[in-house]
Amino acid sequence: MARPMSASATSAATAAAGPAPRDAAAAIAVSCRGPVVLLVVSASVWLVIGGVLGVVASIQLHAPGFLTHNAWLTVGRLRPASMNLWVYGFATQAGLGVLVWLVARLGGRRLLYPGAIALGAVLWNAGVTLGVVGILAGGTTGFEWLEMPRDAPPLLFLAFLLMAIGALANVVFGREPAGSVPQWYLVAALCWFAWVYPTACHLLLVNPVRGVLQAAVNSWFTSNLLGLWLTAVGLAVVFDCVPARAGRPLANRGLAVFGFWTLAVFGSWNGLAPWLGGPLPRWMGAVGVVANALLGLSVAAVAWNWHLTLRGRYSRCRTDWVLRFVVSGAVAYVLASVAGFLLGLPCLAAITSLTLAPVGRTQLALHGFVGLTLLGAIYDLLPRLLDIGWPSPRLIRFHWLASVVGVALVFVALTLGGLNQGLRLRDPDASFPAVIQSTVPFLGNASLGWTVWLAGQVAFLGHVARLLWRRCRQASFIPARVRTLNAAHPSRNP
Repeated sequence: MARPMSASATSAATAAAGPAPRDAAAAIAVSCRGPVVLLVVSASVWLVIGGVLGVVASIQLHAPGFLTHNAWLTVGRLRPASMNLWVYGFATQAGLGVLVWLVARLGGRRLLYPGAIALGAVLWNAGVTLGVVGILAGGTTGFEWLEMPRDAPPLLFLAFLLMAIGALANVVFGREPAGSVPQWYLVAALCWFAWVYPTACHLLLVNPVRGVLQAAVNSWFTSNLLGLWLTAVGLAVVFDCVPARAGRPLANRGLAVFGFWTLAVFGSWNGLAPWLGGPLPRWMGAVGVVANALLGLSVAAVAWNWHLTLRGRYSRCRTDWVLRFVVSGAVAYVLASVAGFLLGLPCLAAITSLTLAPVGRTQLALHGFVGLTLLGAIYDLLPRLLDIGWPSPRLIRFHWLASVVGVALVFVALTLGGLNQGLRLRDPDASFPAVIQSTVPFLGNASLGWTVWLAGQVAFLGHVARLLWRRCRQASFIPARVRTLNAAHPSRNP
């Protein structure tokens, strides 16, 4: 009969086996807490500020006299400021926060270089502030999603490098092998941003190309920033969340491999599709159309893979709010991809090009897919990092409902408005002012959608502030006098 192990031998064996899984997860969460919470909370603040500017700019499109007494509040400055706050203030910053958390958790070890990542977050917010103030002051460059003055991009890229190096260190030196599907997309996303952003800045700001090539490079940049960088982060979130929340492994790894490599090979070419028939060589637009069609295969592969993984367990979306946000984002990804394919067809592009319809598709991809998936990831990671639950399920429900309804209203209004605009412009007898006037009802509905969407984001930011307040109280960061008052008056407690 085997002799029982002594207490010292048991302790030695436990130490040799490493920390328990729960202890290891807690250690990873503690190591990520500072930089990731800084990134995510800062992104949430920019989300609301950008939303306010966007609503005002949207109203000014059909009510030109609204808040135009100051040059800083005109639509020509508010709209690019709002989009830059969304792309860089929220989406990219929240994407970096989610990325850092995922590479640490999937790698199975404490976050390496958290100080460098935190410094990168501070520099990133400084760059966003400098850039947006420059846009509102009239210092825009005129290139879409690159409107920030030339002083801001170097600061943003330096901040990105600090955070990217810290994240990649966790992938290279992680305890777990870097072979999961989310890790593919996260590593590729970092490489794609490091390629797309400085290339566009060089070709448009530092040593600008000439003539119509500037428009082609700008179109390539916006398409790749959305289609490679932000899309890859969103796909990583979906591939991480769906199997975990469904309680089963990913249904088909082969489909995941096919979807990833199809996006990697053809994802950078579809930005040229809008230029078919434009003042560029015809082969450029044709390549964009073909790439758009081939990307449809990637979308079909990943969407079918998600469906197979969730089949029979969609009912979990009723109670699992993280899964509901992420699945809603996945649906928006499929719809935006189908809309992009249809709008890229020459027969439809002849009608919808340079109208509101492509704008509607872009907003569905940005706020529907990227926004909802990142928000779902934030709802998942903040309680883990802060070790405290969300105070109000009702606020989460309202946030989801307002976000989905708002984005749907914007997408439908801009798409229908673009089709109406394009068909009227094809009429040789139609006057241009009459065509513009016909878009006013659609723009008004879009403003309504943005207002509903903004209400959800304000509720979300308030919920985040409430969560942080509860965490501070729990950690005894609040002065004793305030804690005593709260204890004496329970109604003051959230």
